[in-house]
Amino acid sequence: LVGIDWNLVFQMINTIVLYFLLRRFLFKPVTEYMKNRREDIKNDIDEAEKNNKEAKELKAKYEEKLASVKEEGEQIIKEARQKAADQKEKILNDAEKEADRLMERANKEIERSKTKALDEYKKEAVDMTLLAASKFVDKELDKDNHEKLISEFIEEMRDEKWQS
Repeated sequence: LVGIDWNLVFQMINTIVLYFLLRRFLFKPVTEYMKNRREDIKNDIDEAEKNNKEAKELKAKYEEKLASVKEEGEQIIKEARQKAADQKEKILNDAEKEADRLMERANKEIERSKTKALDEYKKEAVDMTLLAASKFVDKELDKDNHEKLISEFIEEMRDEKWQS
């Protein structure tokens, strides 16, 4: 009933041989290539994620450094302002000391001038006394006139002293 057709057997054998040949020389290399390609893509993705993570870390470090530099800049500005304020204070103190020194010097000069004027005043008083004495020497004075003359002279000297 069923006859075996040798063509069919050869075709089946050919198909099986072709399957094994294709499997050995085509499917395995393609499967292996696809597996390697999948691993390469996975490695590339992992490396990209790693690079992305590193980039984020670097970005965070740079932002931190930038904030640190900004803070350091603000600190430098603050220190410069403080130094300027200190220098201003020092200059003002020096100027105040110089003004005090000049005032003291002026006061000493005034005191010297005052002393000099008093010395001149005393000298004039002595000269006037001598002049008055020389006038009265010419006149003979008794004791009452002598005391009266001295009292008047002292009063005149007091009045002139208080006026100056």
